Amino acid sequence: MLAKSKQTKSGLVNYVYENSAFDLKDVSKCVNMFLTALSDSLGNGEVVELRGFGTFEVKPHKGRRAFDFKTGEIRQNHDYCSVVFKPGKALKEKLHKEHHEKDC
Repeated sequence: MLAKSKQTKSGLVNYVYENSAFDLKDVSKCVNMFLTALSDSLGNGEVVELRGFGTFEVKPHKGRRAFDFKTGEIRQNHDYCSVVFKPGKALKEKLHKEHHEKDC
């Protein structure tokens, strides 16, 4: 199995910079503003839909009871939220096509 590569925020900024006519500072500001807007929207409980790419949504989880092996007590974990991403149709098709080409 091949090792997975990782794309970072600075890598995304460089990709956009190299494939556009914008200054690096402007691209960096734009990417940061986009990520801030995405975070703020999710923090406000909104669903963020990027048509053709996918949907980000906050999913609440109930806390559960857990056994603490150090103390021997059963304790209640707090409720928490996680971000769920559901890929859009175009992204699913692109991933399926690229995966199929690599395996054949």
